[in-house]
Amino acid sequence: MLIDGEHYPAVIKSALDVLERQYNYHVAGAVFIGGIEKISGTDSFAELGCPIIREPDPLKGIMAAIDQFNPEMVVDLSDEPVVGYEKRLFFASHVLTRGLPYIGADFWFYPPAFQDVLDKPSLGVIGTGKRVGKTAVSGYICRYLDEAGFKPGVVAMGRGGPPAPEMIAGSKIDITPEYLLDLARAGKHA
Repeated sequence: MLIDGEHYPAVIKSALDVLERQYNYHVAGAVFIGGIEKISGTDSFAELGCPIIREPDPLKGIMAAIDQFNPEMVVDLSDEPVVGYEKRLFFASHVLTRGLPYIGADFWFYPPAFQDVLDKPSLGVIGTGKRVGKTAVSGYICRYLDEAGFKPGVVAMGRGGPPAPEMIAGSKIDITPEYLLDLARAGKHA
């Protein structure tokens, strides 16, 4: 559980009681991630009844807590100004790499579910934004692997693409601006 000093310890304790009583959660430990406005000293969180990790680098504290307490999920009770959305998503991304859900008052992030579908090594290039360079990075990686003697393949899928994957042998065609325009004119995803 992530806590801050911008909430009175009694308020945090009340939230813990609700988590335990209504949701049957057991709090194994907490990480103090900053803020001192509403705490009076180092023993301010004694009433929480769980071990508290205090680490100058909040991310190190979070990762240490995961290693030490082996939780089933990470519950974030912090708020702005201690943790804004950018820092929260930064923490969430690291927690998700450990295979744990990251939840808060108005969000719930699940770790991605990976499936073993290939017999060969694979690499995922993912992104949720448009025009962030996913295709360019994938192309660069393929050229690099090709020059190293491998025979890479790319599976590109997205909301704007064709309904079914299309096989394109990139090494056997000349991809020019005119080629791409012809694809677009034919209604294909170029």
